Amino acid sequence: MQIAPILRHDPTWQQAAADAHSDLVILSDCNLGRNLTDFPFPNCCTEDELLAVESRIVRVLDQLNLLASGHYFKLVDLDRSEVQLLAERQLISPALTSPKPGQGVYVSQDQSLSILVNDEDHCCIRVLTSGLQLEDAWARASLMDDTLGGVLDYSFSDQFGFLTQNLAHLGTGLRCTVVLHLPGCAQRSELADLRETAEEGELSFRGIGIGPPSGDTERPESNPLFRQALYSSMDGFTSRMPYDSEGDLFQLSNRSTLGQTEEELLFQVKQCASGFIRREEAIRKQMHAEESEVLFDRVERARALTLRAHLVPFSESMALLSSLRLGVSLGLISDIPLSALNRSLIGCQDAHVESRRDQKEGPLSELDLKRFRAALLKARFESPNN
Repeated sequence: MQIAPILRHDPTWQQAAADAHSDLVILSDCNLGRNLTDFPFPNCCTEDELLAVESRIVRVLDQLNLLASGHYFKLVDLDRSEVQLLAERQLISPALTSPKPGQGVYVSQDQSLSILVNDEDHCCIRVLTSGLQLEDAWARASLMDDTLGGVLDYSFSDQFGFLTQNLAHLGTGLRCTVVLHLPGCAQRSELADLRETAEEGELSFRGIGIGPPSGDTERPESNPLFRQALYSSMDGFTSRMPYDSEGDLFQLSNRSTLGQTEEELLFQVKQCASGFIRREEAIRKQMHAEESEVLFDRVERARALTLRAHLVPFSESMALLSSLRLGVSLGLISDIPLSALNRSLIGCQDAHVESRRDQKEGPLSELDLKRFRAALLKARFESPNN
């Protein structure tokens, strides 16, 4: 397996940074879209042009000695399962799970930074951080942008800013997203109010769904590896209406990228996220005071199922992890670290489940995946610190 060097290590964002609201904020990410001046946008490029763009970017990565601290993968050279694993770790977008020649990804050693080549744009810099650390994500993305921009000639307009294939990303080319865990707001029917608050600030508040983005018809629905996973692109994770979100997970991101500085966009998203966090914390405190027995039952049922269930679909694993995370946050569970929950959120996706089995004789059936997932959850939470 070509991507084995990075699979041996967990992404650093899974470590759940202290003092970053990591019990309520799963991760923060920044995506920066950039294009080269002397090539059409990727969707208008010929295969030769895509290969030329890739060659130029890889050559620059080598010149900057970035290949010594990371890996570049030509996606067409990888097995389908390897591409899927990269997508499940949020290192590539769902569009790249059916790669064409000229498409690839650079992944840093700690898996907190990836550079997508010939996806929606010629180059997309993606940085993932634990908890509510948007400034840290932006600082690293900006540094990489400046480093690459010192060598590559970006498409830029004095009037419009950075030119991108998608007009919604014109300007800064920056899309920042915070993934929030809001079971209290969901239970108390606060989601419509949160969405209205976000929209008043020109932000987007959406649920997170499993599987391909709505309207994606290129990949076979019969392939369980594509259906049972979390995917993120330049626009964030697969979007669902807030009331239809999986695992009480929600995404908050900037809607526009034009007419504001990057710092202004980050400030707006972080301020709104901080308000949502305070609201969720207040609801949890009230629930703990008024419904402690009900909460305790929810948490203990989830814990029992992770240790006893024989078959677990991915959607159910997200619900179980949501209840366990709530229990950890409220102090009802003391022996499960947040890092174990973060690892399980990634590890319960289908390609990761498949990668953990001993014998590999073709893809697992959907029933097999449920069985292996249940076994992985049991092993993880019998010894949560491992």
